[in-house]
Amino acid sequence: MTRAAALAATVLALAACNVVAWQRGGYEKAMRRAGLAPADLRLGDARVHLWHGGAGHPTVLVHGFGADAIWQWHAQVGALAGRRVIVPDLLWFGQSASAVRDFSIAHQVRVLVALLDRLGVARADLVGISYGGLVAYELARLHPSRVTRLVLVDSPGRLYTLRDYHELCRRFAVKDVGEVLVPEDVAGVKRLLELAYHDPPFMPDFAARQVLRDLYAPSRREKLALLRALLADLERPPPPGRPGAPLYLIWGREDPVFPLELGRRLARAHGASLAVIARARHAPNLEHPATFNAHLTGFLR
Repeated sequence: MTRAAALAATVLALAACNVVAWQRGGYEKAMRRAGLAPADLRLGDARVHLWHGGAGHPTVLVHGFGADAIWQWHAQVGALAGRRVIVPDLLWFGQSASAVRDFSIAHQVRVLVALLDRLGVARADLVGISYGGLVAYELARLHPSRVTRLVLVDSPGRLYTLRDYHELCRRFAVKDVGEVLVPEDVAGVKRLLELAYHDPPFMPDFAARQVLRDLYAPSRREKLALLRALLADLERPPPPGRPGAPLYLIWGREDPVFPLELGRRLARAHGASLAVIARARHAPNLEHPATFNAHLTGFLR
């Protein structure tokens, strides 16, 4: 069989299966190899799905505005051996949700703090990427005694302004960032890959349709509501106070969502170190996991 024929046969075989479920199965194996197990917890009006396990100082990985946690952190959990690792799905991602229709960052923070309380975690290192970085920053600002160290990945924290948001919309020629971050067609899914990766992986149309159906359609309205809540926050004066924990920043050099200058601005404001990963966009942890993990574990040590 020629190479082209073999590739065609592979594509046809994948088309006959659920690529999303197949990929998730691989990520679940990575989580289990790292000693993590899934759990579902009821926290007041919220239901939170998470993976957790291990022993040692707790590290919480807070995912961004894409799929759920397992899709964004599977490449990091193995590098965090010797720690207690907690990887939750934020509200309205994956299997987490709340009966309270509060889509604010503050609500996400309240539920994360309730999760730490339920797990008996008094203090933890927080690692947040993109939207998850905004949540982690706010948790560290509001509850400084709960955070030992804070790592933000391609996430500008409270220094992000309404002007920055309008510049983001101009870059992508949209009126609302939801048009970019919550795709509604195949082209939108492929654009997300181009935002996340300097060299985006190939995705056939049938796989993109499965991504839309399985990862975005079930909670599309809620994800759009989360973005509207973020915009409402930007329209109000920023609250006083900053995280007291040591801060470390990791950034993709060519991030089109939160450009590197935002990382430099945040580093100057907080006196923080900034690690820049070359040939990376908005998901350096997925595109360059070895380099990213070296930066992350070096700081956490």
